[in-house]
Amino acid sequence: MARIIALGADMINSARGMMMAIGCIQALQCNNNTCPVGITTQDKSLMKGLDVNHKAERVENFHHETLHSFSELIAAAGIGRPTYLERKHINRRVSMNRVLNYEEIFPSVEKGSLL
Repeated sequence: MARIIALGADMINSARGMMMAIGCIQALQCNNNTCPVGITTQDKSLMKGLDVNHKAERVENFHHETLHSFSELIAAAGIGRPTYLERKHINRRVSMNRVLNYEEIFPSVEKGSLL
């Protein structure tokens, strides 16, 4: 999340994490209507395995903990708000002995240059 926000994203989507939170076992049967845990199926007999109330609580907990971890991460970096994240805060190893920050790898575009 921090990396994506630092690059300028206005929104972040996380489908895989949410699918895992509701019990997806990655059986790769989503498109066959035969999901064994009842998540991606319209088959009533398979849908019995999905307890919506229990899974909703799991998704809520997952989302809450994800945001909590993110806030701890940016606080540890000395950043007060996610809006203060910049490319210079994210480092990437580009070779065995070299680490660059994202500002060096992906320089910011100057204001007005795209007009």
